[in-house]
This record gives sequence, structure tokens and C-alpha cells, in this order.
Amino acid sequence: METIVSGSQDTGCPHFSIIIPVYNVNLKYLEVCMQSILQQTYGAFEVLLVDDGSRGECAQACDEYAQADSRVRVIHQANQGVSMARNNGIENAKGKWIMFVDADDWIAPDACEKLAAYLQDDGCDLLLFNRIKEYANKQVDCSQGFEHEKIYDFSDAETREMFCRYAMCAPRNGVRIYFCWDKVYRREFLLANKLTFPKGIVKSEDKLFVLSCIEKAGSLKYVEDAFYHYRMNEGSVCHRYSASADADRLAMSKLLCEIASRMDKTFGDLKNDKGYHVMMDDCMRFLFGIITDVLSLKYYHKDNPDWANRRRDAKAFLKKEPFRTSIQSVKYKKLPNWARIKKFLLTLGMTDLFIYIWSRNRRKRNETIEG
Repeated sequence: METIVSGSQDTGCPHFSIIIPVYNVNLKYLEVCMQSILQQTYGAFEVLLVDDGSRGECAQACDEYAQADSRVRVIHQANQGVSMARNNGIENAKGKWIMFVDADDWIAPDACEKLAAYLQDDGCDLLLFNRIKEYANKQVDCSQGFEHEKIYDFSDAETREMFCRYAMCAPRNGVRIYFCWDKVYRREFLLANKLTFPKGIVKSEDKLFVLSCIEKAGSLKYVEDAFYHYRMNEGSVCHRYSASADADRLAMSKLLCEIASRMDKTFGDLKNDKGYHVMMDDCMRFLFGIITDVLSLKYYHKDNPDWANRRRDAKAFLKKEPFRTSIQSVKYKKLPNWARIKKFLLTLGMTDLFIYIWSRNRRKRNETIEG
């Protein structure tokens, strides 16, 4: 991996390494992000801005932050995607604990100070905290609802299974723990287990990473503080159209199924249940859920170059594995009403009607949020 590192190299051993992938981000967003970090009430951290082949203005802004503050280092790399940018950050990090922040988000001003206090007991590999969704004119506090300051011991199979299921499945009881940026990771834990983001995966890459972390971790600590502010930004990478979108989803689903199969074997052995397939069931439920995102891009995204053939492409995608199996395997009785309608329509191949109904419901939800 060809990289160019700029900024101060004499950062000692900071407590936190904050890794920020940067790719042509709105500079106003990057400014908010960086100020939220550089003005922390606790200063024992380093910032690694990983410039993933940005255009001149954005790359230059990264260098300017490094020149202005010795705690900032910049890693310039050829464009390889967010996964490789974060991996490059992990490889170059010096801190005891690693945090990930996206360049269009920000963290609370006392996040590092409070996290340092919570981590004093030094008894966990991961620490999970809450987040806040930031809309244009509204905030939504997203609480995970676990027990505050509890260390969850993963030597207990039931506890590990619970967290694996929360990370594998679509949201369960409002809990979503499959993001990489609402956690702190012990650097030595990541290095010892060779835990990295999957190369070439641009959507749900953090889900794959978090699952692998939970699979290997000895324990996880939860705190109820909302340290992370997530900007609901339609221009972010996860909302962009890509000609390789279908291939990306299929590659991600293959890796996810491999993890689910491996976990089923592990938990099945621990429970002495050779027919155990809970993790694969959860995996299928998640894949069934993201079909909506796949179809919405095909039907509605302005950058889709083959819009005229959207119905043909949608039907072709739904015949590919494991998405075909996900539609067949999810049980009606385990789905909420809207998802039952989705399963019924997609089973019949009625993609036009499904996406029309979905879009109407989405507009109503957005009007409610913005109101």
C-alpha cells in the first residue's frame, strides 16, 4: 500500500488514535468534524486523517490541519475506498485505543475525557456508546439500552451470542450495534487478532468488521453517553450510486454469509446443537432488509445510467444468491406488517409496485421527521 505520511511523527504514545477517512468531503463538514476533536477537553490523542485520493483542495486541507496542530498526521493514499483507508489508519496508529470518526460527523466536546475515565479499569477489548442522528432541523437520540457501565463477558456463550445477533441482524428492538464509529477498540486487540476492514467493500463494511471484533473479543463495556453525532447526509458515500453497486452488495453478502456460517458452527458446538442456524437466519433477515436500498437506487437515484432498464435489472438482482434465498427464507410470522407486504410482492416479482409503495411511505416518514 503506497502511502505518504505528513505531520508530526513525534506524538509519543497517545491514549486515543482517532482515524478519519477523507475523500472529497465538504470542507465545511470536515471543519466541524476537526474542531470537535481538536477542541476536546482531554488532549492525549492523535488524529490520523487518511486522505483516500481526494482532489487537491480536500487533500490540501488535511495537510493544513497537520501543519497547524502537532497532534494531527495525514496519510495520503491512492483511492482505495473507506475500508483500506481505515486499515491504513490502524496500521499507523500509536494510541492505546482506536476510534473511528467519519469526516462529515462530529463527537461531543468531552468525549475523550469521559471515555478515558470509563476505560481506566482496562478490562475490555471494546467499549460501546450511544449516538445522535443529526437531521437538518432535528436531533434523534439513539440509545442502545444495555446496562450502563457494565462489562459484558464474552466467555459466556449466551452473552456473545446476544451481541453477535444484534450486530448481524436488521435492527432488533431499536438496537443497532453494527457501526464502527460508536465504539472504542483496544489497538493491541485489533493487531493481535489481525482485525481489519474487508478490502473493496464500500457498504456494510463496518458491519463485517464489528462482527469479526465481537467474534474475537473477550469482553465489551457499554456506557449510555451519546458521544457521536451522525449527520444524516444524502451526499455521503452510503447514499451515492455506483455502477458496481450490485457487485459490491453481492461481495458483502458472501462475506456476511461466511461469518454467519462460522458463527453457527461455533454456537452449535457450544450448545451441542448440530442444527443450530440462528446466525444464518439473522443474516438472511438483514439481506432481505437491504434489498429495499438496492431497489431504491435502481428506481430513483438520479445517477443511475441505466434507468430505463430498472425493472429488468431489479428482477435480475433478486434472482441472485443469497438475496433470492433471503426472500424465500424469512418467515411471514416473524416480520412486521410492512415487511410482510414486501415479502409478498417480491416473491411475486412485483418490484414496481413494491418500490412505489415504499417511496410513498418514505416521503411520509420524512415529512414527519422534518416537521
